Amino acid sequence: MRAGRLEVARFYNDYENLTGACTVSGGCSGDQVGLQFNGGEVKVYGAEATAGWTVRLPIQLSIPLSASYAWTESAFQTGFDSSFPQFGTVEIGDHLPYVPVHQGHAGLALVHPRAELNLGLSARSGMLDAAGTFPIGDTDVPPLVLLDADAELTPPPTRAALLIPDHDSGVPALLAQSPGTASSKTS
Repeated sequence: MRAGRLEVARFYNDYENLTGACTVSGGCSGDQVGLQFNGGEVKVYGAEATAGWTVRLPIQLSIPLSASYAWTESAFQTGFDSSFPQFGTVEIGDHLPYVPVHQGHAGLALVHPRAELNLGLSARSGMLDAAGTFPIGDTDVPPLVLLDADAELTPPPTRAALLIPDHDSGVPALLAQSPGTASSKTS
């Protein structure tokens, strides 16, 4: 048995007065932090699609598959010079910084009522560090691909335990156990 879904949406945003807030992580110096800067008119538009499909197998197994993709374009409608590092010198038609044109995700899982294995692959195109045009340069944010995997096991209903990895050693730490035992953490 199969069950599936597909959604497609498009979007269009016409900002009359985009603003940017200065932060240390955004490249602002101490006296600029907290200030807002005018970015003028900007158009942001694109499309998004998501799809999912679940294949049901015998012995309470299923295989959910999922995928999503977004395409985003942006363009300043006004040109200006700004002391905000993410705007800088803006020309009409420049793209917004930190907005990838392409990004997507694909997921695959094997699911049973007592256990689950998940694999995910996420990717995005490079992003500009300041308003400008593509392709990205050496000072911009490079493309990114992430592979993610996890597993979940549900113990019998009479016992429950919560294990998470200890970020220092990578060894799972017992955080809680029931019935009747106190929470503890071991590293």
